[in-house]
Amino acid sequence: MAKTVGVPCGIATQLILDGKITTKGVIAPLTPDLYEPLIDLIEAEAIGCEEAVI
Repeated sequence: MAKTVGVPCGIATQLILDGKITTKGVIAPLTPDLYEPLIDLIEAEAIGCEEAVI
């Protein structure tokens, strides 16, 4: 659980520090400009989600 919470938080923080996320305030990653860079970098850390219908 620590990896799936801490790593995405760290990645988002780095994107803010790098100036790639410039939105102010408390935001949720609900728009493509926020979640697409996050998903790419999170998957590079071998964290992902697989959806299946059983």
